[in-house]
Amino acid sequence: MASNEIPRPQSKLWSLAADMSDGLETYEASVGVKQNTKAALDADLQTAKDDQKTYEKAQQAESDATTARNIASSNAKAALALTKRQLADVSGALGQIWPGASLEIPSTLPERATLLDKAADYLKDNPAEENDKKDFTQAAIRAVATALQKSRSDLNKAVGARVDAKMARDKSDPALCQRMSALVGELGGPAMLTADDDRWYAFGLVPPAGVTRPGIAPDDVHLRKLGPAAAVAGWSTTPHAQKFRPFYKVEGRDVDFIELPLTSELDVTLENLPATGTLKFYVQATNPAGDSPKSAVAELVLA
Repeated sequence: MASNEIPRPQSKLWSLAADMSDGLETYEASVGVKQNTKAALDADLQTAKDDQKTYEKAQQAESDATTARNIASSNAKAALALTKRQLADVSGALGQIWPGASLEIPSTLPERATLLDKAADYLKDNPAEENDKKDFTQAAIRAVATALQKSRSDLNKAVGARVDAKMARDKSDPALCQRMSALVGELGGPAMLTADDDRWYAFGLVPPAGVTRPGIAPDDVHLRKLGPAAAVAGWSTTPHAQKFRPFYKVEGRDVDFIELPLTSELDVTLENLPATGTLKFYVQATNPAGDSPKSAVAELVLA
């Protein structure tokens, strides 16, 4: 039974999940819910919340690691500048550290790390050139090099952790949404809630009988070019429509039509389009009782 749209924004999704869980606490047994139980829904909701927290912590950890890497990079640059000053008058010394004729401080971190290691090795072999007052010693230069290498490694790990956390987060919300949609379907199944049963409200939903499904597809569907990589799709409204469900595809690029987020507007902007190809678009009207038939497909040649 097509009914009761599950919201996609996370805050609204979680709020409705909590509302549905409350309804299950009261009516799960009496209604006879067997598959999408309160325990199953609560577990999916908790997983989504945990994954979101993990992702937020991973984002902060990556930010902190980036700051630490930037500080280590600045310290490396300062240490190399000190090396040039301290050894400027020592014949052949800088040539043993810097390759070639240029004494520029490299812009890349691996190159800076290499020069720091060479500077530390030089001071190990030539301890007379150390200057404790200037903190120009083998140990000091080696510590800067070690800190730079560690900061780069830590940042790489933090980026990987953030990517993994995002992948988990991006799976848990859709899984929760699927669970909620399945519960709506189960509630509307045979020998469950009728279309006019007031108990729908206890789940944060509306009785499907209280809403008339849009029976007519949106009309006057059209496409208009908007710059080199964008187009505007528009349509007219239809009776009983509350929102609209747009779909588009580019022939030769997209295998199937791509569904865009629900909108209350009568137009939508399509971006990141290729320079050539045929753009196709259709739309459906929707409300809690279900979707309208598909509109006619509009086409636009991109050139």
